[in-house]
Amino acid sequence: LKRMLEAQGAEVHLTRTSNSRDAWGPCVWDRALQANRLGADIMINIHADGSGRRNRGFFVLAPGLVKGWTEDVVKPGRKLAKAMIRGMTNAGAPPSNYISDQLMISKNVTGLNFSDVPTVTVELGNMRNKADARLMTSDKGQRRYARWLEAGIATYFGVT
Repeated sequence: LKRMLEAQGAEVHLTRTSNSRDAWGPCVWDRALQANRLGADIMINIHADGSGRRNRGFFVLAPGLVKGWTEDVVKPGRKLAKAMIRGMTNAGAPPSNYISDQLMISKNVTGLNFSDVPTVTVELGNMRNKADARLMTSDKGQRRYARWLEAGIATYFGVT
């Protein structure tokens, strides 16, 4: 995804360089603070859910209103969330079968609450669902996820 976005002229900053269990961090508040310091246009947390094994598909978490913390990001975060959902759905990403309209509003996700830039967490699939897990761990599946995320980002910036 980073290479795809950079090929279109985007400046991309990652907070992790591997997906290893041994490479934890940085903490979610540090990730948000990095985006704030950079003056990022958006911050997207890429994640995989761990709910029940019959649950599958992607959904997006957007910040809810927490007085003193998220007033500045609720409206732009909701706009980003809706664009990610629209772009990813139009590109073929399988929608969640357990989160209504692929949108969850959260008041208790630290990375969302500490951000001062438009931010969302995209739950790409469910690790406990065999079909999602196969997709998430295969090279072909990871390329699909990258294209779906790229489509959501392009929708937000009006590139599509």
